[in-house]
Amino acid sequence: MMQQTRAANRGIGGLENSKLMNKIDGDGKARGALKKANRFNPYAAAQRAKARNDARVAQHKDNLNRATTRLADSDPDAVAKAATGGLRDSELRDAVKHQISQQADQLERAGASAASVLIGDRSEEEALQMVTSGKDTAGNDVSSEMRTAAAQKVAASRNVENINKMLEQLNRTSGQFSDSQRHAIIDTIESSGAGSIAPHLQSSNLGAVRDGSLQNVGELYGSAAQKGLYSPDAISGMHESGIDGLAAAHRNGYINGDQMQQVKKNYRFAASNAKFNQNLSNATKERMNML
Repeated sequence: MMQQTRAANRGIGGLENSKLMNKIDGDGKARGALKKANRFNPYAAAQRAKARNDARVAQHKDNLNRATTRLADSDPDAVAKAATGGLRDSELRDAVKHQISQQADQLERAGASAASVLIGDRSEEEALQMVTSGKDTAGNDVSSEMRTAAAQKVAASRNVENINKMLEQLNRTSGQFSDSQRHAIIDTIESSGAGSIAPHLQSSNLGAVRDGSLQNVGELYGSAAQKGLYSPDAISGMHESGIDGLAAAHRNGYINGDQMQQVKKNYRFAASNAKFNQNLSNATKERMNML
């Protein structure tokens, strides 16, 4: 009996034991022999459980290693999905997603910080070129971090014309910016106060830019007119550089005739009101009178 027990203890379930192998019938059904082997080896079930767990851990490590190599170039959500592929444990899956997101955020912040320093000496026009073409003035490709920093420089400038040129580069279908990068750029536009000189850039009107669905900046002018953002107060603070875009949006059908008439009516009220008129620049008046 002792000899048989020692033999059964070799390997999981002791199936290497030649005596046990002889018990497997001609139909190839090993289940009965395995159960009998388990009686000789009380650790067999634990050994199998450990083997399954080891395989699960190995899969997790393999997924994680493959995923982390893509952190610098991938969206955190996509990386997290890759890292958790095939794992059934929801708690483990959530933990991996959290870990990946943290690492991605750290890498992105580090890259963005370095890029913001490097972009500091570039002119606004150079920054705009990086955003629209993905290349610097020498024709060299710029990194994703540099391109985002360039976009934030343009966003912070409050130059409505340049911001308008940049916005169409942010749509999701272009694939040029990740969701987190696009959100950082929009946050910069909002904090710059650009919405105070261009109603179409007000925070409440930037949803299409934030979610990446914007295709043409005329859509922003149209939604601003529809929402009534061109109030007398807002018009009194407008910068003349945004009025050309307003006129173009009307010509291209993003603003209908009734909406444009309301904008003009609000402008006339602002121009005749002492409080609002004092804020209207001569350049803004000239452009508005040409609508």
